[in-house]
Amino acid sequence: MRIEVVTLFPELFESPLSAGLLGKALKVERATVGFVDPRAYAEDKHRSVDDSPYGGGAGMVMKPDVLALAIEEARTRAPGARVLLLCPQGRVFDQNMARRLAVEPGLVLVCGRYEGFDERVRELVDEEVSVGDFVLTGGELAAMSIIDAVVRLQPGTLGNASSASADSFSGGLLEHPHYTRPPEFRGASVPEVLLGGDHAKIEAWRNNESLRRTKMRRPDLLAELDLDLEARRSLLSTPRPGAELHLASSIEEAAEVRALLELAAVYELQAAHFVVAHSEIRAEAEAEIERFSEAALPRPLPRRAKAAVKLEHAIHERRTDRRSEIAQASRVHARPEDLHAALDGARWILASGDSGPTMGPRALRAELLGASAEARYVLAWGPGVEPKGDPGVRLLSGRAEQLDSGNTGVAGLAVRLDRLLGEG
Repeated sequence: MRIEVVTLFPELFESPLSAGLLGKALKVERATVGFVDPRAYAEDKHRSVDDSPYGGGAGMVMKPDVLALAIEEARTRAPGARVLLLCPQGRVFDQNMARRLAVEPGLVLVCGRYEGFDERVRELVDEEVSVGDFVLTGGELAAMSIIDAVVRLQPGTLGNASSASADSFSGGLLEHPHYTRPPEFRGASVPEVLLGGDHAKIEAWRNNESLRRTKMRRPDLLAELDLDLEARRSLLSTPRPGAELHLASSIEEAAEVRALLELAAVYELQAAHFVVAHSEIRAEAEAEIERFSEAALPRPLPRRAKAAVKLEHAIHERRTDRRSEIAQASRVHARPEDLHAALDGARWILASGDSGPTMGPRALRAELLGASAEARYVLAWGPGVEPKGDPGVRLLSGRAEQLDSGNTGVAGLAVRLDRLLGEG
């Protein structure tokens, strides 16, 4: 691969490109890096590459004429290269982009300085790229990051061919933890599974740890992944990080209590709250909560939605040890006002209804998993439980028409939870 960097400061690259694996790769020409200085194309005696902006304002703007000539020279040196303009307004560079760029015949990286580029320069490039939502004094550090990420993916750069495939983000997840000698360090031991020599168990442990670490540190990544059933079960078996999530529902039959508690248990919700107007049904509901903590096995959920069928399977595959804890925290309320007082200060999520502000399940899931432990959310299900004057956020599926197409009762709630917390 041939990489040409359009920069006013080629000397900044000397040390980074000569050290470590990157330096070795360039030395044996896994890739080659050259530089084009726009000052070489300035025609005035001061070799000016910038000028004051039209319309006034702070800073100086890089001139389009010298940059155009420098970019054209770089294209000549690297035929077929993809030209990238490095600027904060571009698409954020990530591992997927690194893999895509690594198979290009060449790259031209255009580094800015001063206040930025003349707008007409953007017409001369193939793509605009940023390395993050922050501003640097120039594009050189961004160019170094891209060079390193792309060159390390060239065949032969890494000593172990499987290293790149195991990197963080390579499969959409963060990488699993690593350990080496000594086996114990300051009271912390290497996990026993890594010392046993069972490669199948080690691989399973690494996969589970990768999922767990991603869930804890970058839950936003999970929202974009199409995980298989085994991965979903693994996620269900790990503690759910982030905020407390309560379930609040109005019910008309005490029999609904058990099924709703099962949902709360499987998705590791904090508690379930029920609004029951009739005193006799309220007493039956309280009895159901008490029996729930004593039950050895869960009952099946209604089979009225695809998500409910999946969820029933998940429940019977995994017994939860939080049944007693959830039952103790769950409550039956006579009025919505009592429910609101018990959950004062929480943010409300409305799982049904067809009006008000909305949030897609992926965005809401990322918010829930990434929220602090002090935050508290309430998923409201059924009419009349949400606070008046506080419409909350309405949870929508990817296909809005499915919201009110017969998915009612417990099965309907299973659909929403399935989409929100990863089982759908």
